[in-house]
Amino acid sequence: MMVEAEVSVCPEVEERDGIQVHVDSADQAMVEVEAEVRAEVVLDGGVTMTKEQWSKIRHFNMKENWGDPYKMSFDLLRRLDALREFIGFPIYVLCGYETSGHSKNSLHYVGKAADVYCRDMSLLNFYLAAERFGFGGIGVYTFGTPSGFLHLDVRETNLEQRPPSRWASYRRGEYVALDECFVRSFLLP
Repeated sequence: MMVEAEVSVCPEVEERDGIQVHVDSADQAMVEVEAEVRAEVVLDGGVTMTKEQWSKIRHFNMKENWGDPYKMSFDLLRRLDALREFIGFPIYVLCGYETSGHSKNSLHYVGKAADVYCRDMSLLNFYLAAERFGFGGIGVYTFGTPSGFLHLDVRETNLEQRPPSRWASYRRGEYVALDECFVRSFLLP
């Protein structure tokens, strides 16, 4: 038996910075993040956050597990903050800036990546929520905490030459495609 689902189209359209945007609560948060990040992008490879920038972050603080909080990317923190606002649950930081322990060219080494988890929602729902906030890289890890964790980063992307990167891992050092097979095997009850 086939059931027809009602298709809901968001009728609300706003213009921001000359761009028409279909707005729902996640889109609203992302538009605000993009506007602020665009105004304060660090163009070279290094990043440094000031106390003033940290004061703009609502849901995280410098005392969390960032490594050196001043070496974190403001772009990354704004996106994490918007994600936290959207899901309505605390996000816990496993690591941010680090000098070792990751792959050779890890974005953790330049403060553009964080490994985070949420105790209050499934790893699948946490991943799906994160997809809405423009992270350049998302890794889904089913180990490391009771609920697993996400690697979120702000690598540079463009759809034609450097598309966003997505991957999964069910065991340390083993990486697989983040595809339907992985989701059915590891993320669905």
